Amino acid sequence: MLVIRKLCVLFCIVLLTLFSTSTSTFGSENELEPGALTPPPTIGYDLVEGEDQLFYYSSSTLISNAYSSISRSNNTVRVSGNTYANRTVDELRLTLEIQRWDGSKWITIGSKGPFIDYNWYFTSASQSYIVTKGYYYRARTNHYVRLGRTTEQVTRYSSHILIPL
Repeated sequence: MLVIRKLCVLFCIVLLTLFSTSTSTFGSENELEPGALTPPPTIGYDLVEGEDQLFYYSSSTLISNAYSSISRSNNTVRVSGNTYANRTVDELRLTLEIQRWDGSKWITIGSKGPFIDYNWYFTSASQSYIVTKGYYYRARTNHYVRLGRTTEQVTRYSSHILIPL
């Protein structure tokens, strides 16, 4: 009888430990970083802060690489993008967007472009935005290349950054 009682007590302790661990983990996902008005981004094409996207493509495609980045200074955010073709092409287009995390989804709050270059292999652009503090932001860049009737288009996203209160 004493053994059964000890096993029941041990079983209850294990259950309580599992339950308390589970609820504390769940609660931490909803915690705000210092200076943030929303929880950090959890969905979408998101990367760790400081790890912007740079993609290289095989030589059989028109776009050899496309890049999206974001940087900050106080409440000013700079969005940048680069598009490289693997040879001189008829047309390159680059559109820059800035997106803000509202706590559940990314919302485009500004756009600039397209920036267009003809008969070249490279295009680059950047745009600065004054933003509201307390939110996470990221860059979204749309890259388009045309050679004759052949076109390629890719969209890239930067890492997210917090502009603290």
